[in-house]
This record gives sequence, structure tokens and C-alpha cells, in this order.
Amino acid sequence: MIITEEIRDILARGRIIKETLYVLPEQLDRKTYERVNKTLNALGGKWNRIVGGHIFAKPIGEVFATLITEGEVEVPADFDFYETPLDIAAQVIARAEIKRGMLLLEPSAGKGALARPARFATGKHESIICIDIMQQMVESLWGQKFYVRCEDFLSMKPEQSAPVDRIVMNPPFSKNADVKHVTHALSFLKPEGLLVAIMSAALTFRQNAGYLALHEMITKRGGGIEPLPEGAFKHAGTMVR
Repeated sequence: MIITEEIRDILARGRIIKETLYVLPEQLDRKTYERVNKTLNALGGKWNRIVGGHIFAKPIGEVFATLITEGEVEVPADFDFYETPLDIAAQVIARAEIKRGMLLLEPSAGKGALARPARFATGKHESIICIDIMQQMVESLWGQKFYVRCEDFLSMKPEQSAPVDRIVMNPPFSKNADVKHVTHALSFLKPEGLLVAIMSAALTFRQNAGYLALHEMITKRGGGIEPLPEGAFKHAGTMVR
């Protein structure tokens, strides 16, 4: 995300309080405020009238330092969100062999495209742990009455969750992120558990260490790879297979 010099100057004059609260330096005219507010929302901030500032789920000092000095920052809105189509979500849930009473994890829950059919399969609201880094996704999941945590899944430790029976996921895939997410997710799974993930087709041909290690784990656990059809995510804005 590119930040204009005007917005950078305004943000630089504001205050960060207790690592997760940002307060603007002064009252802004409406049009300027809308531009600043849009930037803060993209970074994951949510306006709170009671405290008079934008509240973030994570400490923001490092992000703001990068934004102000470089004028560019990677934001949650850039994190490869491509919603899972209904037909593919149904395939994922079928392959996960979910049974009632199981505990599930959805580490990149988005708007709940996988979590909703998974909840139907388990028969309970509390049977699914949803994780997402984007505040707007978390709010959508709250509205659907899911148990959800607003966190960077890769920064979570397995001891922060009970071991789960099933993991269903459609993680981000830029820069081999899908390999990192799936490999990390395996550490949250019970030994006899099952993980079903949508991944980039790069898994079938790339030969770097991360992909090779994941192939070895798939083979060791008796898993497999099934190609999705071309254009499966066209509706979501990508032709990546």
C-alpha cells in the first residue's frame, strides 16, 4: 500500500498509546479525515469513539515506522484474500471427513466460506476455531457467531490451542506463504488428524526446500494432491490455479 506524503505527515504527528491505540494529532477536515481513516482501516485499525482513536489488534509501532519513513507498507488488505467458491468448499469439507463432536481449526477463515459448511458438519458453533489477521474478516465471523481470534496465524504457537481433529484452510499463497501456513498448521493437528488445504499449483512443480519438505510430509502421512480446474477462483479475481 502506497501512502501519500500528506497522509504520512499527518500520521507522523499522531500518538501511539499502549502499542495498539492510535490518536490523530488534531481534528481534520472531512475529506482529509476520510482519506486518513481509510488508511488506518486498511492497516487494521477501527475507530472507537469512547477512547477517541483507532484501536488495532496488534502493536503498531513497527508498521507505522515503516509507513512514515518509506511511504509504503504491506497491509492486511493485500494478504491474498480470494474467497473459496461454494463447490470447492464442499469438496474440501467432504475430503476432511468431518464427524460430529470433532474440534476444527480454520487458520485463514476469511468470511467463513469453509467455516460455515464445517460448522454444519460438526453440528456445533463452538466446534470450530477461526483465525484471521484482517479485522474486517474477524468482524464478519463474529457476526456469524463463530469463535474467532484476530491474529497472524504464523505467529501463533501450538500450545495456544488444544490439538484439533481437522484443519480446513485456504491460506495466502504469495511468496510461498501457503507452504508456510500449511506446514505450521500441521503442528496444531492431532497425530491421527486430517488437514485439507487449498494451495497454489506451484506445489506440483517447485523444488525449493519448503515445497520438498512439505511433499515429504504429505507422503509420510499418506496424503495426496488433487488439481483444481482452471479458473476455479476466477470469480474472486485471480486466474492462479
